[in-house]
Formats: sequence, structure tokens, C-alpha cells
Amino acid sequence: MRRFFMSIAAAQGNLGDIEIRRTAVDYMRELGFKPVVFSGSMSAEYVDAFDWEPTDEVMDSGISFWRAILSDTVRRKRAVIVMAPGPAVLGASAASVVKHSLLVTVFAVLRIFGTRVLVLGRSIEVRSSMAAVPEKILVGVADVYAARDKRTCEYLRGKSRFYPDLAFRAGVSDGAKSAGRESASREIALLSLRHDRPVNYAVLRSIHSQVEAIGLNLVACCQVAEDDNHNREVAATLGIQYVGWDDDVTHRQQEFAVRALYERAAVTISDRLHVLILSARGGSIPVMAGSSSVPKLRDSLEPVLAPQASWMDDATGGSLNLGHDESTRISRGMDSAAAELEDLRSRIKGAVMP
Repeated sequence: MRRFFMSIAAAQGNLGDIEIRRTAVDYMRELGFKPVVFSGSMSAEYVDAFDWEPTDEVMDSGISFWRAILSDTVRRKRAVIVMAPGPAVLGASAASVVKHSLLVTVFAVLRIFGTRVLVLGRSIEVRSSMAAVPEKILVGVADVYAARDKRTCEYLRGKSRFYPDLAFRAGVSDGAKSAGRESASREIALLSLRHDRPVNYAVLRSIHSQVEAIGLNLVACCQVAEDDNHNREVAATLGIQYVGWDDDVTHRQQEFAVRALYERAAVTISDRLHVLILSARGGSIPVMAGSSSVPKLRDSLEPVLAPQASWMDDATGGSLNLGHDESTRISRGMDSAAAELEDLRSRIKGAVMP
């Protein structure tokens, strides 16, 4: 059986990082490839959240991981390298530029020997034009280069193509559709905020008043562990319920808890990209929050869903549209995004299959 190689090392306690990497693994597994993944220093319960099969290979040693890649290359097994999805800051430091340049050089050499290179769900932030040069080379080396925002494609051009973030893979869940967005079970509005962004309590109180006026209870929740204390404080200040991430709760348990919340929520207000996507998969209407000057949410979501926003740097945050028409529009956008990812899967198949 042919193998594919990918790193799953990411931010500990980030369910969105797990979701997009899990999707990439599933795409390759469905084509008959066996995963060989590098876990690095990630905890055992983070690794367990991926639902590995007994024959899958999970390596915490970088040396062992690269030895396996070179072994398949030398033995002409036509290995596939999948560059893990997610954002990349180009030019954050001199060391990162050197590391990125070396990695792209290795990919280019391996490509000569028949190894396939897939770049999935990529988003770049360019801090130095020189640091972007290896990424432009990577676009030419990769068999598939899928970016999750159009800004990345416009900057890199070449073979880069825009596709929705991998977390869109399933559209709205069947359970959410059958329950209906306006059923009695959708009795809450969710709030989940990044820990590293300023909070405008005037905006949050306006949101609180709006959702209460239509019979919804505002609840704060946490999908990223490092956001826990921040959201706990926000909930206490607003006097609302909080569903946090306690120290003894595993990634798998927290994922189950937040997905259950998403299927009860009529609307979710967040500045976390994957909170908005996963809640929309659960049937909730996504509303972008945070700062309007930070492009991440707009870049990834506006081409797909064009969601409404309640920005923290707005005096009031604006009024929310939580009507049936908005629910239907978001649902259709989710289905369209999932269909676009089917096209990406076809491109992957065409690139890696004999």
C-alpha cells in the first residue's frame, strides 16, 4: 500500500487545527493511502483525537519521519507528501525563512524522484517579499496547491487555486438539517472570542440584548484551550452561562461538547475561523466578530458564505439578521462549499493516482 506523509503537529488545544488535519488524512485514506504522520511534541490525547487505525504510523521523531520519506523515495514507491493545512507567516524571523527555504528545496529534489507534493488549505501572511520567494517556488513544485483565501492566490498566482477551508468538507450536518434551524431546540446564541483581541463590551451588550429580545440565551463557549480564561472572564462580566475547557477534559471530550452546543445554537458570534465554520456545520448562523482590520475571517469566509459581522471596533456592532432567509442562505453556502471541496478531492486523486 502506498503511503502519504504529513505533520499533525500544531497548536495544542485547538480543535480547528485537528479538524482540518483530520480532513486531509481522510481524503488520502479514502484514496487507499496509508498515513505516516509526524506528531512531534503533541500530547497523547491530542494525537488520539484523530481516530487512528492500528496499521497507521504515528512518529514523534523527525529523524524517523524523514527516514521513512527517503526510504519510499529510494524504493520508488511514489510517496506523497501532504503539507499540513493552515496559515503560514512568511518572514516572521530569519530562522523561519531558512527553514522554509530548505523545506521547499527538499520538496523540489524529492519531486524529481517521483514524490508527489500536495499543499492543502494554505493561507499566507507575507512580512517580507524575499521570504515569499520559496513559497512561489513551492507553487511550481506542488502537484496541487490549494489556498483557503483568494488573497493568497492573487499574491502567488501560478498553479495556486482557491478552495474553501477544509473544515467545510461536510456542509451542514444531516442532523442539523433534520432538526431545523428554527426549532425549539435552538434556544441559545453562542459567543466565543480569541484571547488575544480587545473586547468591546458595548458591542457584546448590544448582541446580548438583541438575542434576548427574540428568546435566545447568550452562552459563551471555548473551542481553543488558550481562550478559556478570556471567555470565562467575558461570561462573568456579561452575567451569562459559560461552557469552558477544564484542565481534565480531553480534546475528544471538548469536541463532543462544543459540537452539541453548535446544534443547539441559532447563531454563533466569534472571531475564531473554525468556530464559525464548525458551528455553521451544526446549523448555526455564523457572525464574524473581532477587528474589521484583521483580514483572516473576511479572506476565508466572505468568498464562501458572505456572513454578516458584528465588529468590535464598531460603535454598536450593528444589528443581527437571524431570520429564516439568512438561515437558508447560509445553508446553501455550506452545501456549495462542500461541493467545491469535492472538486479538490478530484484534483488530488488525479495528481496522486497512477
